Amino acid sequence: MFASIGCVQAFIELFKPMNAFSQGSIIYLSAGFAIYFPLHFLFRKYIIFHIFGHELAHALWAMLFGARVEEFYASQNAGGFVTYTKENFLILLAPYFFPLYAICFTLLYHVSKSPYDKIFLSLMGFSLAFHLLLTMWSIRVGQSDIKRTGVIFSLSFIFLMNVLVYGILICTVQENQTVIGFLDSAFRNTMENGKFIVNAIMARPIFR
Repeated sequence: MFASIGCVQAFIELFKPMNAFSQGSIIYLSAGFAIYFPLHFLFRKYIIFHIFGHELAHALWAMLFGARVEEFYASQNAGGFVTYTKENFLILLAPYFFPLYAICFTLLYHVSKSPYDKIFLSLMGFSLAFHLLLTMWSIRVGQSDIKRTGVIFSLSFIFLMNVLVYGILICTVQENQTVIGFLDSAFRNTMENGKFIVNAIMARPIFR
C-alpha cells in the first residue's frame, strides 16, 4: 500500500511543472492517448490485437525466465492461450503491467528522426490508453491468471507496476525528467508515508 501511494505521488509530480503540457513530447503523447478513448468504444470488436499482445507478453516473460514456449494461439472469436514449461506470478501477470505495444513504439520513437518521432510518440500514447482500458476490461470480465496468483495480491501488484511502468515510459520522452529521478521520488515518498503511518500508530495510547 505504501509503495502504491508513493509511486502515485511520484507519477503526479512528473506533471507538476507549469509548462509540462506545453512541451512537444507531452502534447503528442496526450493527443494519442485521448484519441484512443472514442475508438475503444467504436471498434472494440477488434479485440484480436489485445488478445495477441496479451499472449505474446506471457510468452516473452516466460522466455525471459528460461521457459520454453510450447504452444501459442490467438483468435478473434476463441480467445487465446500460451503454454510454457515454467511459471511464476510475473509470467502470469505480465500482460497486465507490460504494455507491449507502447514499449515498442517508445523504442521506435528513440531511434526515429523528425517528423516520424512525433508519429511514434502519438502511437505510444495511443497504445498506453489501449493497454489501460483493455487491462481494466480484462480484469472486469475475469481472468484465471489473476485468480491463480490471488485476487488481492494481483490487483495491488498490477496497479503498482502500471504506475511504475507508465512513469518510466513518460520519463524517457520528457527532457526535464529522468527515470532515476522518478524512481528516487517514488522510493522517498514510500518511506515518508511509511514513517508517517508508523509514527501515527506509535503516538496512539495502548491503554485508555
